[in-house]
Amino acid sequence: MIRRVFYGMELVIFFCRELFIATLQVAVFVLIPNSRLRPAILSVPLDIKSEVGIMILANIVTLTPGTLTLDVSADKRRLFVHIFHAPNPEKTIASLKRGFERRIQRIFE
Repeated sequence: MIRRVFYGMELVIFFCRELFIATLQVAVFVLIPNSRLRPAILSVPLDIKSEVGIMILANIVTLTPGTLTLDVSADKRRLFVHIFHAPNPEKTIASLKRGFERRIQRIFE
């Protein structure tokens, strides 16, 4: 139980950091004329099995500026995400999995 509280606090701190960075990135793209945006819709494979964990991941992604959760596959194995700027889709997917998904998974599974 104490471990879950610690992991929850770690997730909140990580989210606040990512929120700050994403806000700055979106602001730069909005304020710079003729920005070379590379939007993408990504299919993120999920390792999380918990429905609550998937819901929290989907909501955290949507709360982060520049990202929007579009859908979860019927078999709950993929999360479809629209990314404001994803010049390297594989790197973006790896970042989501290594960042948010891993931290959420430690809390709920």
